[in-house]
Amino acid sequence: MPKKEKPQPAFYDLNGYSAAAKQIDDGMKSAGHLFNAMDGMFKLQIKLAKEYEKYANTHETKISKMTEYDPVKQVILDHIKIARCNAGHHRQIADQISTKCSGPAKQWKEETWKKSFFGPSNAQKDQTKKFKDAQSPWEKLYKNNASHQQAYYKATQSEKTARQTHANADIERNDQKAAKLAQELEQKKTDCKAKEQQYQQSAEELENERESYIQNMNQSFEAAMEFEKNRLQKTSELIIAFNEALNLEKNDDTVYELKSKDKNAEPQKFNVLETLESVRQSAHSINIEENLNIYNNEMGPNNATNMEWPVFQPYDESKNGMANSKIVAEGNVASGQKGVYNQSAEYDSPPAQKSQSYDSEPESEPGPVQIADPSGEFTAMVKHPWAKQDEDELELVEGELIYVLGEPDEEGWCRGRKDDGTEGLFPADYVDLGEAAA
Repeated sequence: MPKKEKPQPAFYDLNGYSAAAKQIDDGMKSAGHLFNAMDGMFKLQIKLAKEYEKYANTHETKISKMTEYDPVKQVILDHIKIARCNAGHHRQIADQISTKCSGPAKQWKEETWKKSFFGPSNAQKDQTKKFKDAQSPWEKLYKNNASHQQAYYKATQSEKTARQTHANADIERNDQKAAKLAQELEQKKTDCKAKEQQYQQSAEELENERESYIQNMNQSFEAAMEFEKNRLQKTSELIIAFNEALNLEKNDDTVYELKSKDKNAEPQKFNVLETLESVRQSAHSINIEENLNIYNNEMGPNNATNMEWPVFQPYDESKNGMANSKIVAEGNVASGQKGVYNQSAEYDSPPAQKSQSYDSEPESEPGPVQIADPSGEFTAMVKHPWAKQDEDELELVEGELIYVLGEPDEEGWCRGRKDDGTEGLFPADYVDLGEAAA
């Protein structure tokens, strides 16, 4: 049975801004995956260039030594030069990716998004603080209103109990008991009326603060909207530049093949120009305003269009009796029935996650781990290579041994050290930690 997703809280609800603030880091991590893909393509182009150059060097040497007429030999050697032309073409593509894509992307990321070793980035923390500051006056009034509501409902229950006790008592035989019960009933009525007035007053104060609260929250959201707009614009620019760098000149007859798993089946053929044109059109298809509207509608003020604001609610036996007392503690904030002391976990921001590589790595069985010293430092063998994406990361080479300096954090990252003294972070599942990390 599929797990039900928790509903998105209203933006103006207590902590309802969490998704809007978290999108700052989620969006930048998404952009980080794009930057990793660009870097991977850069390395691939360099590798292809080297392969073409190796091919040219090998066959030029062999052809130069073969016994053949000089004019024929020269024609063959001229065709080998095509490999060198291809090598130059791939290096040009790599240079374009580096200067127009990877380089600007890295610089923009460093200037815009300062990640923390643990937890959210500085940008997300700053935006969360803006939302909290804007919500703080409203939160105090809301909690005060919820407290008075709970006190009023409790006093109403007490009055009802006193009334029933007085009605059921045998007051004809005991004048003193009847007087005491009547006095207690009057006291409960007085207390209930006072609590009702306090609840009424707190509800009015909450209502008076609403317009100012909405204005302050919208102003805070504008800063988040501007950050998201800049991210989408830069992402769009980099995708277009990436597409242009890969826009090789091919003719209408150029095709590429995808082989089927069935060895007897003919491979599928695709027209390269049609594919590139489709990709080019896709690169220009990002509509910034449309994406910003989705951001606003799902995580911002527009998702609160049908929000129910807290208002004064007279006591209703069918809704507020003892059997439904949990409403006060666990209800919807927007309905005015959420308790003060039971904040729902769904309003908390999930912990930030570090970007992972696009390539999914194969799983392997745990191997032995050698403990190096009592402090917890131990050596472990690298299962899969890892190209570091940031300065604080450690590059891994498959099969090498590294020193692991502690257990993995909540995001799945470990700190390690190589034999040359280099330290940095690496994904824990890329190294055979054995039972040490358990």
